[in-house]
Parts: sequence; C-alpha cells; structure tokens
Amino acid sequence: MRIIKVLTNKDAKHFNKEAPKYEVVIAGFFMVNCPACDAFKPEWNNFVKSCEHKEEPRVLIAEVDSNHAANVDFDTSALEGFPTVYRNVKTEDGVEEFKKERSAKALHHFLKEAIAAKKKAHKKTHMHGGNKRKTRVKRKRRKTLKKKGGNGKQNKKTRKKRYGNRLIKGLTLALSSTLASAAPTKPVIRGLGSVPSINFAPQSSSAMALASPHTNYDFNQSSLTFSGPGG
Repeated sequence: MRIIKVLTNKDAKHFNKEAPKYEVVIAGFFMVNCPACDAFKPEWNNFVKSCEHKEEPRVLIAEVDSNHAANVDFDTSALEGFPTVYRNVKTEDGVEEFKKERSAKALHHFLKEAIAAKKKAHKKTHMHGGNKRKTRVKRKRRKTLKKKGGNGKQNKKTRKKRYGNRLIKGLTLALSSTLASAAPTKPVIRGLGSVPSINFAPQSSSAMALASPHTNYDFNQSSLTFSGPGG
C-alpha cells in the first residue's frame, strides 16, 4: 500500500504521476484550522498507520490539503466541505464519497469494499470461461517441461517438431486404415455335392473395384480353374 501526503504543489504533481498506476485510490481532503477536520484527523491517522505495512500493491491512500485540492487529478466536482473522503476504483464510473461513521473501522470497511469490487471485476474480465481453462493447461504444461529439465517454456523449434511428429503419426494411421480396407479379398470355396461352387465375401466396395472386369471363371465337376484375359 502506498501513502502520499499532498501539502505542496510538488506533492500534487507527484500524486498526479503516481495515482494512475493504482487500481484503488482513497483520498482524504482536509482543511487547516477546521474543527470537524481536527476531530476526524486522529481516526484518519490511525487508519493510515494501520495500512502502511499491509501488502496490497494496488492501493494508494492520499491525504490532500484543501489548498491543493484543485491541483490534483481527482474528481472533486462534488466536494462541498471538509473533511471529505473519496474512493476511486478503476472499474467503476466516477468516485464514491465516504458517508459512514468517521472512524478507522468504518474507513477500513470502505477500503475493503473497493478492493473486493476490483477483484470481482478483474476475475470476470480475465478469467472467464475458456480463458481460465487455457491458463490451467499452460501452467500444467510448464510444470511438465520443468520436470523434464527445461525452463518451463517451449521455443518455436520445439513446437514445430512436436507438431510435425503428430502430423506424420496421423497420416500414417490414415494410410494404414485405407490400405487395410482396400486389400483384395480371398474367395471362400465350399462344395455342394459333387459340384464345387465359389462364393465371394468382399470386405468392402473398394475391394470389389480392384477385380478385373475381364476375368473369367470356368467351373467343372472335378476342378476349379481361373482364366484371365491372356490365359
């Protein structure tokens, strides 16, 4: 968590440079010699102090002096008095004013709501549907590569090699299947009495197409002979 105090013009320029880097900005506006501000300041200081060592890099908390409220790049169009605390979350339109009890506990709740809203919006945008599944697959693949001694990432050469091996394997299987279905069929011969007969049991239509249209089959009682165009 980052804490910034805007008490000079230089501080205002620093705030304008740093604020866009954060997803949640809590800005408190105070006026010097203001009784209401003096009464609220101890609770505000307790809130800021408790946030100094929290590990929340997306949050910026700023304390802005009323004399420099117009110099900061922050929506103060609704600012009517002091003290006033606003929060600005990147996923929401405009700023939201803190209107609850002026206590450190209420300020913490105000901050937690902003962080929760940001996390919810981030999850919807970047981890929805297939994107989440793809992320899990990539992580699993990287772990597998690391176990094999790699650095968890594949270079272009490795990816091309893996793709080529898969392509060759697929073409080999397809060709084997085609040749198996187109293999010539063996005739099934069975005798009926003294006259032999022949019965063809083709395995596929492609096998039937392989037979020559000029092949002749001669039958007699004692033997079975085949004669082709030249026999």
